[in-house]
Amino acid sequence: MIRRVEAFLHSKSVFPSHGDHPKVIKVDDNYPDDQLVKAFEGQDAIVSAIPGRPYNVHLRMIDAAIEAGVKRFIPSEYGNNTCAAAAELVPLYGDKAKVIAYLKEKENTGLTWTAIHAGQFFDWGLESRWLDYHLDEKRVTIYDSGEKLWSTTNIKTVATAVAKVLLKPDETKNKPLFIASFTVSQYQVLEALEEATGSKWAVSRMTSEEALEKANKLDNKDHSDGLKLLILMLLYADGVDRGANFENDGLLCNELLDLPKENLIDVIDRVVKPKILIWSTYMLELRLGQLTFLAFVFAAISFVLSFSRINVPELQGLRQWTWFVVGKVLNAISVGLHLFNTEVKMLRRSARWKIPISYV
Repeated sequence: MIRRVEAFLHSKSVFPSHGDHPKVIKVDDNYPDDQLVKAFEGQDAIVSAIPGRPYNVHLRMIDAAIEAGVKRFIPSEYGNNTCAAAAELVPLYGDKAKVIAYLKEKENTGLTWTAIHAGQFFDWGLESRWLDYHLDEKRVTIYDSGEKLWSTTNIKTVATAVAKVLLKPDETKNKPLFIASFTVSQYQVLEALEEATGSKWAVSRMTSEEALEKANKLDNKDHSDGLKLLILMLLYADGVDRGANFENDGLLCNELLDLPKENLIDVIDRVVKPKILIWSTYMLELRLGQLTFLAFVFAAISFVLSFSRINVPELQGLRQWTWFVVGKVLNAISVGLHLFNTEVKMLRRSARWKIPISYV
């Protein structure tokens, strides 16, 4: 049973601390042991979501959790399999494996643990270009054959898995759990993207050997291009098994955690359609801006002509009210286009930030 929910962090951001929001406990950037123990006291579970390196910070967090009497520790995994083959290619996963080994050593203290492996975050990976699919430019880099299968999970599903682990403490005790929204190949994702966007994408190719050679010349720090290439080769490279296909290895625990079934096409539609809407409304906004300008120009011309008609023989037969009506109609069109253009701007902003349109 979870008694209360609190969050601890070393961010300088300001978070709400009222109503249903969790209580926020801040610690210093170097994670002092005494502050960690104090933050962990009275907690049933610790869900770590800090960066994987340096890994010794995670070991100190585990020690602090033991001292504070925490019952369950969920380490900062949420990614690929940290098997030996993966750790050999990506040192980050070697560090993560050391954290799991340390948790196993501490099982006799009463602290239990669960490691959640989810592959790469799929929806975030598409939107951020991490998976090398460039939505705005409709282009992709295919590595090797593009047919190798890899398991991947959407962020919301990962969050659901964390909650399910806490709700099923006995079934998930002291073990790694592997989850996936689906298992796909590069080409399966490309086909779904082309269908969703209604466009043929530009495809460039690179071998895994070329990618690894490029990665070795780049930085290997967190979120760097070098680290990204190494991780992608865990998924995409042919001819070597680095544990990226959870389904094929019989590791999936979706049923144990009662995770929802997900469909690649539906997820890609959810990711792609807001971006299509942003581009479409941008073009509409541009056209409406041009029409609004022209409408104001025509209104001004009609206003001038209504006073100068007396000097234009061809217009002297028209009554004054005719010009008044023409001017008002053009002005109404101008105002209408301006208001509609404002609505389109709100729609595009809403699609970009994925927030509901508000007229308040």
